[in-house]
Amino acid sequence: MWGAVYYAFVATAYWTSHVEHYVNYVSQYLTFLIGSTSNNSAVFLWIIVTFLLGIFSLYLTRRHRHWVTFGFIVVLVVLASFALRSVPFFRVNSVVFLTSVTAGAGILAFFIAEFYRRSYRYYITNLRIAMIRKFLTYNELYMRYENIVDVDVHVSVLGRIFSFGNVVPITAAGLGTGMNVSGQEKISGSVSVKGTDVPRALPSECFYGVKHPYLIRNAIADYVNKSSSSYELKQIQSELKAKAL
Repeated sequence: MWGAVYYAFVATAYWTSHVEHYVNYVSQYLTFLIGSTSNNSAVFLWIIVTFLLGIFSLYLTRRHRHWVTFGFIVVLVVLASFALRSVPFFRVNSVVFLTSVTAGAGILAFFIAEFYRRSYRYYITNLRIAMIRKFLTYNELYMRYENIVDVDVHVSVLGRIFSFGNVVPITAAGLGTGMNVSGQEKISGSVSVKGTDVPRALPSECFYGVKHPYLIRNAIADYVNKSSSSYELKQIQSELKAKAL
């Protein structure tokens, strides 16, 4: 989407008559980075906005910090800058080059993310839940129902539209949680730091991006309830009453 918007915006008369002139004041310092080109301002716009999109991705995923997405965008900016500096043809056609690189990187990232999502398998049995990942490395995580203390659901705006989200089982040992840290400076000059446990949707510790998350949450909660000692006592009492009758 950003590649299409970038190409369309730079091609408009508004960019040429109103924006490019102001961006040129800063973009002239990019010569050492990408080499001499007449499209320094357009390149500068792409670098800044693309990097800001990486920062925005961290904000959107502030509960679990998708540093992989941010790192992918930073690598994209570095490689594109290196290509512009090394290949004269790319410098002359920088707008088309950056548009193609952006669109290509977006399509590649989409397929990698989808392949990564499909590398996870989640199972709900009558004894425990299992989370298995086969992506470059192999990882298995099992949680017995008696160790689960809560089940949290994270649903984004798109998740509400398309009915998908993250189901986070939380254990007494802290699996499924992260730490929110806050600090307060005292009059003496020391800093008091406090931490609060919050649910954290890591793909390796939750049912990540699954359809109908509330149904899955209810199924897990039902097994958790059945594994509790109070439920077992009620079952024993009901069986004893049935035998007495």
